Amino acid sequence: MGSHKPGPQYQQRDGNRENFTVIVTVCTKGTSTPPTIIFKGKGYQTEWKHDNPANASISCSVKGWTNGAIGIEWIKDFDRHTAAKAKDGCCLLLVDGNNSHYTCGFLEYT
Repeated sequence: MGSHKPGPQYQQRDGNRENFTVIVTVCTKGTSTPPTIIFKGKGYQTEWKHDNPANASISCSVKGWTNGAIGIEWIKDFDRHTAAKAKDGCCLLLVDGNNSHYTCGFLEYT
């Protein structure tokens, strides 16, 4: 993720490689929703949300993976970005077996 404008991009400072996750959604018509990027850590720099050409949602977790809370935020983003396409009808969502897709909060929202 980076700016389309010329100039420096965000870069790793210490050379240490850490985990992160990118969640992408592709619709049957070839369109997509903005990705969700989950960084490893307790927080992220708010500047990362600025100059964000992919309009990605940004989050963080201890291991850089999705979890129950991030899963709920993701399904809400998915709903916001696909509601117009569904035109008040049903929308079929196929997910993998990650436990964040089967939490009570996720299932209650859907």
